[in-house]
Amino acid sequence: MDQLNAPPEQQGQKVQTKIRRLFSTLKLKKPKQLKPTVSDSDVEEHLRSAHSQPAKYGNWGPVLDIPDAGLIILALNLIPGADDDEITVIGKTKGQNNAVYILQYGQGLKICIRIPACGWGSRWTAADAAALRNVALTMRYVKKHTRLPVPSMFAYDISFNNAINAPYIAMEFMEGKPLEKAWDDDSGKVSLETRRQNILRTLASSAAEFRSLRFDKLGAICFPPDDEEHPYVGPTYNANFGKGRDEDFVPEAHFQDVEDCSKLYFQRFLQSAREYAAAYFGVGSESFIEVEGLYRIFSIMLEEFPWTENKGGAGETFFLAPPDFGWQNILADDCGNITGILGWDRPVTLAGFLGWARFPDYLAKDWIQGLAWPRLCSYDGLTMDRYRGDYARYLSQACRVDDDDSSSHKYTHKSHLYYAILISLAQEEMMKGLLDRMIPHVLPGVIRSDMCREIGKNGLRPEDEEHLRNRLQEFLGYNQDFNLL
Repeated sequence: MDQLNAPPEQQGQKVQTKIRRLFSTLKLKKPKQLKPTVSDSDVEEHLRSAHSQPAKYGNWGPVLDIPDAGLIILALNLIPGADDDEITVIGKTKGQNNAVYILQYGQGLKICIRIPACGWGSRWTAADAAALRNVALTMRYVKKHTRLPVPSMFAYDISFNNAINAPYIAMEFMEGKPLEKAWDDDSGKVSLETRRQNILRTLASSAAEFRSLRFDKLGAICFPPDDEEHPYVGPTYNANFGKGRDEDFVPEAHFQDVEDCSKLYFQRFLQSAREYAAAYFGVGSESFIEVEGLYRIFSIMLEEFPWTENKGGAGETFFLAPPDFGWQNILADDCGNITGILGWDRPVTLAGFLGWARFPDYLAKDWIQGLAWPRLCSYDGLTMDRYRGDYARYLSQACRVDDDDSSSHKYTHKSHLYYAILISLAQEEMMKGLLDRMIPHVLPGVIRSDMCREIGKNGLRPEDEEHLRNRLQEFLGYNQDFNLL
């Protein structure tokens, strides 16, 4: 389908996906006995069969069906000289983009073998290989230069030349419960509220660690071919490992250039989305009038973000951002202390107030999608305001402890609004829903559809635009008193 003829919803999904992706040495002995259930030759035959029969195995190919024997052989190669007990595969799971196999050495060390969904046959491209290497080395870099609870990365291989015939990252298994379960779990050693406060405090302390990882460009964290220690910012590869690789898949089409200005980057996204909508509906058509007004309002919103302007020739500062700040990737113990931060695919740099200093996703969901109270959620937006206030306070305290000169954290209390606005860009229904939630705070009593149609048809008089800008400045701007919304 030609991109200009595609429905705006499809174009919006593509833009939103891009934006979302922008938001020790072990001394062990070898076991005396290894008892694989099948022989090495059986493993090789199984994998050859899977690679040659893609239709049988679907989009994941053989990645979800790696024989235990191959995994055990790989584990022995990773840590020569393991102890006397047998290595066992104790768990298998998968997410949207990776399969994960959990292995244990006797009663001790547990490791995860993480295999990309596209890590088989002709689906595995040079771009995927480079992306996997960047993920592995970013984890190692973050582990070395911060106190973030990141899994130790033991080894990686971007080729098929190994015991499992698949690219992989081998990393430390992190104990803990995902926040999506821990947040509402009222069992355990402490009260539910104590657990939640511990989650907020230790997560904020962890997020503050990102502010030391500074870069001068907006893009993907990359490493030179002959250097695993010094990252630079390169083009972003937006095809995740779980994306289908049909015969029309072209890796080069999924790269995005490096940028040096956040404001211009997002303004271009919005303008591009407006042009798609104009081409689809037709400029001047009744269908486009309301959409035109919607885009005009959002363009004014973007201008009121706390962008860092270049002063005296100094460029904008960017920071390594949490790649996926969803609560499924954050682990906590029974008391609510954060034990692990996972989900490091596609590491990118962002402006501080959009990256390390923003709220984790679950603290913004009332503004992004609303809350399904009381069936799926036990609290409302006012409760979310309180928890956002707690998190913002903990983050500010964590930054002051180290006397850091970064001021991004002063915008944390409004970061859920910035995030909600940015991920809605080009998704017209999301934009309308978000505007409906904003209007009672910005222009009480105003009807969104009427306002958008009027602005789309006749524009804004200077005095009306000034009034709208003033109200948006109050709504989106820094508030010394942390008047949370």
